[in-house]
Amino acid sequence: MQFLADRKAFLSFIVSTPAISYNAEGLALSIREIMMIRRASTDTAIVETGVHQVDACGKTARWIRRRWVMPVCIGLLGLLLNTIVASNMAPTADEGIHLYYAIQILKGAPDRSQDIYFNSKMPVSVLNTVPRVMSRLFREKGIFGSLTDHLEDMRAARYATIFAAFALCLLVYLYAEKLYNRPAGLFAQLLFIIAPNITAHSTLTTNDLYFGLAILLFLYTFRLFLLQPGFKTATWAAATLALAQLTKAFALYLYLVLGLFLIVHWWYSRRRKTLCNRITGRQIGLLLCLSIVFFAVIVNLGFRFHRTFTPLAGYDFHSPQFKAAQKLPLVRAIPLPLPYPYLQGLDMLCDRNAADKTHGNLVLLGEVRGPQLERSDGFALYYLIAYLFKEPLGMQLLLLLSLGWSFRHLRRRDVITGEFLLLLTAGMLLIMLSIFNTTQIGIRHILPVLVIFVIVSGGVFADWAEYSRSRRSLLCGCLIWAAISAGSYFPHMIPYFNELLIDRKMAYRILADSNLEWGQASWVVQDFLKKNPDVALNPPQPVSGRVLVSANLMAGVAPRKADYWLRQSSLKPIAHVGYAYLLFDVPPQFQPRAMGK
Repeated sequence: MQFLADRKAFLSFIVSTPAISYNAEGLALSIREIMMIRRASTDTAIVETGVHQVDACGKTARWIRRRWVMPVCIGLLGLLLNTIVASNMAPTADEGIHLYYAIQILKGAPDRSQDIYFNSKMPVSVLNTVPRVMSRLFREKGIFGSLTDHLEDMRAARYATIFAAFALCLLVYLYAEKLYNRPAGLFAQLLFIIAPNITAHSTLTTNDLYFGLAILLFLYTFRLFLLQPGFKTATWAAATLALAQLTKAFALYLYLVLGLFLIVHWWYSRRRKTLCNRITGRQIGLLLCLSIVFFAVIVNLGFRFHRTFTPLAGYDFHSPQFKAAQKLPLVRAIPLPLPYPYLQGLDMLCDRNAADKTHGNLVLLGEVRGPQLERSDGFALYYLIAYLFKEPLGMQLLLLLSLGWSFRHLRRRDVITGEFLLLLTAGMLLIMLSIFNTTQIGIRHILPVLVIFVIVSGGVFADWAEYSRSRRSLLCGCLIWAAISAGSYFPHMIPYFNELLIDRKMAYRILADSNLEWGQASWVVQDFLKKNPDVALNPPQPVSGRVLVSANLMAGVAPRKADYWLRQSSLKPIAHVGYAYLLFDVPPQFQPRAMGK
């Protein structure tokens, strides 16, 4: 088209030129003038296009900045709160062993047989060793003396988890925004940073927070694959699914979620074609093949290919399930493309689950179960009751309101890749932990469920601009209620209980262990004992006077027979220290009653 326009201009110019211009020189001059006109018009078009492109890029950059300013600010607020909590919390019972196993991985010795407590530890904890590795390098070079000492502190090791929580906070916003809209994403973030149980475990060197981050990252990438199936999205989903296996052994259940949801999605897409994108069998096969490949590669990388291709016959198993598999004649001699510590850890967890070797008795609503008591099985309703008592009531109400909002908008939205995917993942984790797990020692095991509930709760804020003043007041009231409730425990977030617990000194009658006393209050206890030297701490035999006792002893977590002498009495605590230790005033000549009377 440009050529035809230039030709027309050329002919017009020739017709309008006097006869003298038809000589060679005039013709050459005319052609030069036409080409100059063409270049000028082309340059002008390029300049105008460039201006438009620059302006479009500028608008895009400004839109991205505006989009992320608020989420980043909320995330930074959460990071600040987590830093304060981490700096005021003593090392918990599990943090040291997580770090120790991570250091063994760095040394190239990830074998778990060194310590029975290595059973549930995973390679992701290597991130928490970065400060100590830096400290060792600085010490060898003789630089940064004061910083070196700080980096060796347990609180420095928690920085990696704190920054992972910051990333999870932004991911919560992104997921809720994509699922609903921007107001839902921002309010979901606010719920995330005030959630006491999430905060408590965003500040430790354990792997519970990483587990939640890995699950949500997989769900986000898996949803992208469902909406836009292809090689790129399948690669991201398979890779994040494999990375989740380095956070907790129980992440294996995500493969069950993957298979089950693909079946549900295939069935639903053929009945609701207008709301659900259809995925072909070829695309599903691609995702499954990539999942197998990434699983083998990433798990081996995480455990540094330690004794990979060891056959089942070469393992030293302890659990009945793995011993039975080891006796199968057709498979016991096949080299497995997995690192030895990976299957070893699964075996140790199964053995622990059957024999209760690495944890105390289980406590729920005053009932105690353990290997030396009448019952040693778990509680089917443990995590539901833990959620009922340990999650702010305002957040529980927002979740119910959000589920009601989702139900009302059921017909006009694709809920199969939205709330259904999230709730299916949360529900399966709850069911499997409740039925097949006897290591019920804390709500922290369902931390991914709490994160999912935060995202779903953001849905009720999606129509914020259309709500009446009374409805907005209700939602804000729930949010403020949750913030005040959680803030009343700050910075002691592990022992948080909501208002269903009227007397905070009696929390041990409901839940214990890592729900209440996990070693995090030892600094507060030490300060208390310095100011009160007459107080006896956890005396093994009956004494009179003021006695400070761990909530776990009063709950029956320890000793094995749950027969601590003060627990057998009818005395009630007069105060608490850090919510995790209870102060009693034992009268003279006190005699504890016999258990069961």
